Amino acid sequence: MLDAEFPFTSGDREYKFWAWKGDYINLGMGAELGLYSNKSVLMGIINYTTPFEDDWLVDTSLALTMSMELEDKAGNPIAQYSSQEKQWWITSFNPEIKDLKASYLTATYKVSFENKTTLFNDFAKAYDGIDKRWVFDYDNKTATLTFN
Repeated sequence: MLDAEFPFTSGDREYKFWAWKGDYINLGMGAELGLYSNKSVLMGIINYTTPFEDDWLVDTSLALTMSMELEDKAGNPIAQYSSQEKQWWITSFNPEIKDLKASYLTATYKVSFENKTTLFNDFAKAYDGIDKRWVFDYDNKTATLTFN
C-alpha cells in the first residue's frame, strides 16, 4: 500500500487531500482519495477543531465532485469510479485482481471545485508548479492528481 498526503491552508482551516493505492487484500487492487480538515461541523450544530496535529476530521460539507481511474503500468484498467454527486471520499476496488505491488499502479484522481473557488485557488497555490503530479485547470476549477 502506498499513500500520498497533500496538506494546505485555506482561510483559518488546515486541509489535506490523502490518496492511497494498493492491494486491499479481500477487496483486491484499489485506490482512494479523501479530503480532510482540522475542523468539522458535527451533526450540523457543533463546530469542532481537533487538538491533535496528526488528527484529521471528516466534514461532509467539504464534498466535491470527484472521479478516479486505476490502471497498471501497462495501461490496463483495473478499477474506476465516477459520480455526479459530491463526495468527501471516493474509493474503487477490483476483487478479481490481486497481489500487484502498489508501485506498479497508477491512480488518476480528478477533483472539481465548483462553487469553492477560494479552496481551489489556495490548493493550486500550494501545489501548482511545485508538485508535478498535480495538474490544475483554472477555467474549470479542477485539479487532477496522477499518483504513480
